[in-house]
Amino acid sequence: MVKVKDIFQNRNQFDAKEIGEVSNFMFEAFYFDDSNWQQSLDTRIAMLKGYIEVLRQLLYSDLVQSDSKKLMLVDALDKLVAQQELFEVAFKNEAEIKNLTKTAERFGKKTQHSIGI
Repeated sequence: MVKVKDIFQNRNQFDAKEIGEVSNFMFEAFYFDDSNWQQSLDTRIAMLKGYIEVLRQLLYSDLVQSDSKKLMLVDALDKLVAQQELFEVAFKNEAEIKNLTKTAERFGKKTQHSIGI
């Protein structure tokens, strides 16, 4: 049987460096780069939504007391929401481009068929 004392002795098994590295991974996933923006776009959108929700919960909790920290969170949230919207527009446009390409190919085939090519 696990003792409560043992559980508390094993708390905080992470450190600030690890959290910082995870934050860097998140930054890379959220960063809109000309070379990688299409990569896992739906996953990026879902991750951003989740991260934004976590930050909102943090903002409205009693865990953040300082006005300057709350202001920093609000500023970060504004930027992340704008980034999420940018990804969503890109995702929507990517889907529309694929649909337009398929439609153009279908019309091209129909045209070729109708003129006997």
